[in-house]
Amino acid sequence: GGMTLIAGLFDIKRPYYGVDGSNFFRQLGAVRHAGIEASLSGSPIPGLTVIAGGSFVRARVSGDEVASGTIGSRPVDVPSRKLVASVDWHPPSSPTSLDATVEHVGPNTADTLNRVPVAPYTTLNVGLRHRFAIGRSTAVFRIQATNLFDAYGWEVAGDNAFVYVQPRQLTARLSLDY
Repeated sequence: GGMTLIAGLFDIKRPYYGVDGSNFFRQLGAVRHAGIEASLSGSPIPGLTVIAGGSFVRARVSGDEVASGTIGSRPVDVPSRKLVASVDWHPPSSPTSLDATVEHVGPNTADTLNRVPVAPYTTLNVGLRHRFAIGRSTAVFRIQATNLFDAYGWEVAGDNAFVYVQPRQLTARLSLDY
């Protein structure tokens, strides 16, 4: 029972590597990540589990490449914020549980010149699990709707590389332990 909050401030500076204008992967400067991250987790009431966390980051690149305009001052694939919250409701003595997860990814940049901005997006997933017996085995039926409101967006997978945020989907699964 109860809830646990963990929070921390960070300020990290390290070398920044990427592809230069001649298509060579090398150190391009230094990157500094400063911000806050926090998480909250626990069971405020019997049967309810809450897990939430997030980070707010100010990331900047410095060095000769930035000063000359060869690369931008924002590193590739470091969103300014990322927030995730999940709840799971499993009433005592019930074989069924309900869950929901909301995820928000803030603005991002997708190229070393900072010319390709990536818009923020938010997704919501909801699901249901039902546990039951089949003979001597335990089974779980799971149905889940992901990206319920069909948010449109892109995840950055590297310099000018993208993965499309999957559209709304409904999946059903049956698992059996034998």
